[in-house]
Amino acid sequence: MSFYNLSSYVKYGLFLQDLKDNNHYDVIVFERQFHSDLDISKFNIKFLDQDTDSFSTQMNSYLNNYSNVLLILDESNSHDALSGLQPKWNLTIINLHVGISWLGNKNKIDWNDISYLLSLWFEVYEPRDMHNFIKILSTEWNKYLRLNDNDLPQNLMYFEDFAIVDQKIFEAKSLLSLVNNWFSWFDWAVLVSWSLLASAIQALRISSEHNWYSFDLFCMSNLDIELHDDLLESLKKHWLLIIVVDQSYPNWYQDYVKSKFKSKWYESVRIKFIYPEYDKLNTVMEEYKFEQAWMDGLSIANKIQNIIKG
Repeated sequence: MSFYNLSSYVKYGLFLQDLKDNNHYDVIVFERQFHSDLDISKFNIKFLDQDTDSFSTQMNSYLNNYSNVLLILDESNSHDALSGLQPKWNLTIINLHVGISWLGNKNKIDWNDISYLLSLWFEVYEPRDMHNFIKILSTEWNKYLRLNDNDLPQNLMYFEDFAIVDQKIFEAKSLLSLVNNWFSWFDWAVLVSWSLLASAIQALRISSEHNWYSFDLFCMSNLDIELHDDLLESLKKHWLLIIVVDQSYPNWYQDYVKSKFKSKWYESVRIKFIYPEYDKLNTVMEEYKFEQAWMDGLSIANKIQNIIKG
């Protein structure tokens, strides 16, 4: 199976060849210029001028003159980029190098981008594979896609570890239970965003090998969590949900999630969060960032163990 670094795939315009047959964007704005040998003549592509007008002045002009805009953030963080904008419906933002991947790529980390974009009525996504990424881009509503520098499969349906039979059900769900896919053992419930799936699977295997604990594993691509029945059934066993997400602490997202459970009469569920330790990062080498930020499999396993013991 082919794997892709989606940040590079977007940064250098490679995704355009997969979007061309289902493109509804009037203009695609890149923060940084790139050179490509691909035929991109079918797209209206703009590059922000770093030496003249401000970011917000240029983007507001595009938002006023085009009805459906795609913006690719490269070095800027989401709050700085959006603070001076007048966003309209059908603005899509792809934010590259989010979270743990920021060091060496961005001028400032996105500390609180999930709840910030949710508060602006954006759908917030972390794609699970390239197929899902293109599908999200092809929809017509305000959306914000978070991409770190992990490699993701072209199509998770064909990943040998996933015994998923019904593709329609798989594609329709933004929150997927892995209870029946060899990654779950019917105890505590752990919910992770797709960018952290590999670390979560490793944590589950480590905990199983050491007989520490077991847990039901769920993954979400839409970070506006949907309370599906399979998740709620799992929570009824221990009323404890551990959410692993690449975001800062403290943040508004945890309050948003807790209020969502409360609104569905599940206020008895204890919700604990596991976050990266961004202050531990001191390398630009991607292969070491998760370990340094204490978000590799062993670190997550230890953090879950501490939560359960507490």
